[in-house]
Amino acid sequence: MRDNWDPIIPIEERSVPDFPLAALPEPLHTYVAQVAESFQVPAELPGCLVLTVIAASIAKVYEVEISADWREPTNLFTVVVLPSGQRKSPVFREVVRPIDDAEQEMQNNFADLDAATQRPPRLLTDDVTPEELAMLLARNNGRIALMSTEGGAFETMAGRYNRGIPNLDVYLKGYSGDNIRIDRRTGTSEIVVAPSLTIGMTVQPDVLDSIAGHPGFRGRGLLARFLFSLPKSKLGYRKIVTTPITDRARNSYYGIVRRLLKSSENFDFTSPVQLKLDDPAQALVREHQQDIEDLLAPGKEFHPIADWANKLAGNMVRIAAALHCAAQSDNPTKSGISSDSVGRAVVLASYFSSHALVAFNSMGVNPIIDGAKYILRWLRKTEVRRITARNVFQATKGRFERTSEVLASLDFLRDRGYVRRASPTATPSGPGRPGSPLYEINPALYERRCS
Repeated sequence: MRDNWDPIIPIEERSVPDFPLAALPEPLHTYVAQVAESFQVPAELPGCLVLTVIAASIAKVYEVEISADWREPTNLFTVVVLPSGQRKSPVFREVVRPIDDAEQEMQNNFADLDAATQRPPRLLTDDVTPEELAMLLARNNGRIALMSTEGGAFETMAGRYNRGIPNLDVYLKGYSGDNIRIDRRTGTSEIVVAPSLTIGMTVQPDVLDSIAGHPGFRGRGLLARFLFSLPKSKLGYRKIVTTPITDRARNSYYGIVRRLLKSSENFDFTSPVQLKLDDPAQALVREHQQDIEDLLAPGKEFHPIADWANKLAGNMVRIAAALHCAAQSDNPTKSGISSDSVGRAVVLASYFSSHALVAFNSMGVNPIIDGAKYILRWLRKTEVRRITARNVFQATKGRFERTSEVLASLDFLRDRGYVRRASPTATPSGPGRPGSPLYEINPALYERRCS
């Protein structure tokens, strides 16, 4: 008897919010919406790329001063995960084009080139070795954007050209702005001061599945630096006849990128311009930090991805800086970053948080979900109808270190309809010991295979 049970939501089923288009100010909102419509792709794809291109345009030129002891760079690391056949490449070319054009113009204007001692200026790169990336940063005022439609860059990070030995320093330091020392074979050395690396990649799901297994990616904090987006595929639902991007929308977006890049033409890149937060924006940042802190506690949503969540407030500020500079591309310093920009960035941060939880789950690095899967396997073997956390803990000795870990996994299963809390609580197992919560098992679990 089902007794009014809700349907089971399979663990592997992605339940993530759509990209919050309304969080983008004009004209970015209109441009992203039109790109998504014209190419029939999820708004996540152009939305994340637009944020990354703007971040690349202001990287190392501007820095956000949140307090006397906290200054945040403005570069971003983003990755959009979509299967093949999703029109990633044409959308990539469309959105990245203004910075690509600016690089070409810089190179065309590069006069008196001496190939032996000088190289043309660069704004973009693709899949290069860590050593080459460090050299590109050194030659280009300490900033560059690694933009790629493939996941080969992750393989390069993992040591594809270095006998499988990862070399992550340039990526880790390029995100945070820590100095990079380049030691050449000639015996000379060079220091890249406060490097600013921007990364924007569109990859296939199998890349996401594979990267967690690379040594150091999680432990050294590389994955914690990325903002993940896992859009829902539109395959099978795409319109054949679409509305093209208007010249007005395209020119407005391209104009923003050109103005931001133009402002850095004569910049010496030794001391970034400080962008300050107005008082309401400061309050929003602190509120957002507190919300994150509350979710980092054991058993709470962010605890399994604490390394990622600990960088979320900083990434939110970086997004706010991008939105602010886009809205005031003629002169980003004419006013401080407002609560409007921070509020929009908080909405986007919430979106990226939901997607990060799914991404890390896909990579098998969420102990609560791993525990939930283990409990399901045990339930299918035993086919019991009621359990307590203490029952599970005792029957699966060695799998969980504490009863609290069992409770966290059971509550995850409850949220997805596999179990529900029964009333009353189970009888205490000993004098002075509180009763363990009693759970009923959804009969549907034993009627069909739900992962």
